[in-house]
Amino acid sequence: MMKYVCCLIVLACAGIPLTASAAEDAVGAWANLYGGTLGNRGFFPVCNVVYYNEDRSYAEARSRCSSIPVNRSPSTLAAIKDEKILQELKLAQSLAGELGSSRGDEWVWSGLEKVSHNTEESVSNIYDKDDWKWTDGSILGSLGQWDKNYPITEVTHGEECESDDCLPNHVTINREGVLHNDYDYSRHSSVCQYDNRYIISSKQVTWSEAKSLCEGVGLQLAVVTDADLPRLKATMKFFLNNPDSDSHPFDAKNWIWIGGTDQKEEGVWSWAYKNSLTRISDEIFSKLPWRKIKNSKKTQPDNAHRLRNGSVGQHVLAVSLLGEFDDSYDDPKRKRGFACQCPLPT
Repeated sequence: MMKYVCCLIVLACAGIPLTASAAEDAVGAWANLYGGTLGNRGFFPVCNVVYYNEDRSYAEARSRCSSIPVNRSPSTLAAIKDEKILQELKLAQSLAGELGSSRGDEWVWSGLEKVSHNTEESVSNIYDKDDWKWTDGSILGSLGQWDKNYPITEVTHGEECESDDCLPNHVTINREGVLHNDYDYSRHSSVCQYDNRYIISSKQVTWSEAKSLCEGVGLQLAVVTDADLPRLKATMKFFLNNPDSDSHPFDAKNWIWIGGTDQKEEGVWSWAYKNSLTRISDEIFSKLPWRKIKNSKKTQPDNAHRLRNGSVGQHVLAVSLLGEFDDSYDDPKRKRGFACQCPLPT
């Protein structure tokens, strides 16, 4: 079943439309990954977009996007310019419903905006496709189709209107890729770009369960080097909403699983994905900031099988909110959140 669901995720991320039942399976896999931990936060991330289901004005929606940690800062409203990204918007909206939260308004603030003839003095009733561009600078392609009687051009001077709000220069999109332009003071749910490397779940699971959940949505348990740590720490704060704290260094909420393991050969650490292992080079391994052992000059990893009778040893990796690495146990007594790795953006 997992292999089947992974194939569905790959098809969806490639922009190939799924049947209703296949889409339902894909949504179920993502809901299982998060385990209901996002419902009260109001945001629903997948690998390319973050969907917010709370209705906001255009300025509020855009500002909210800017707080999202991404590879190319800052984030902004998403360019839903191809079938792949539209599929991810559908997935994120459906995920909101699956996790017991409202899907929000049918129309979602997107990153399409009017860049020419966009002032009261220059506005024209003659439609020009070149007036509209996505936030990444690309033109309106074949995906986005205007709804009947759109785009509108009327200037409004109602009580809610403030200078820039008076013209319908920004665009909402629905699940079918249909476009409405609207006034900035109107309130809609929103979709932000998310080209971060990591997806993080606070669902408390073992390392093996975390690996399975990541692979169940077509991802892998995260690969993290010292260079990746600043981005990972920012992403942990965004997803987990916890401040850095060393008051309880082994509290489960302060740690997440990542994909390192030496289960096959003691002391030979590798990144795990499905049935394959990619060895971590000595150079990368030596740069990882391992947790220091209290009152000792020694550091992790220490393979502390000696601490518990009958234990098979500490053969999997975790990282703390402080960015410290530690080897730990893959057993039911060690449950933590985890980080999955998205495909790198091209």
